[in-house]
Amino acid sequence: MTHRITIDEWWLDDDHQLVVELVEYTGRWRFDTRVWFREEDGSMRAGRNGLALGVRHLERLTAATEKAYRGAVGRFLIAPARATTDAEVECGAS
Repeated sequence: MTHRITIDEWWLDDDHQLVVELVEYTGRWRFDTRVWFREEDGSMRAGRNGLALGVRHLERLTAATEKAYRGAVGRFLIAPARATTDAEVECGAS
C-alpha cells in the first residue's frame, strides 16, 4: 500500500498543477514533486517526469533551493517574496 501526504500544490496555469508530496512506497519514504495535468475529460493525472528523492536528501535539497532562490533574486530574475508568518505557512495561507 502506498501512503501519500500532500505538502503543497499550486497551479502553474489552467491545465497544470505542481504537487509536492511525501510518499511511502514499499516501506520507504520519499520526497516527490511533479506536474499534474488535466486530461481531456477534466480529470487530473500525474506526469511521468518529476523529482523523487529519499527523504534523507531533504536537508541538502532545501539548502540548494534556498541558494538558487537567493541567486535568482540577486540577479533580478524574480522579485523577492513577501515574508510569511509561521501561522500562515501551517494553515496554507498565502
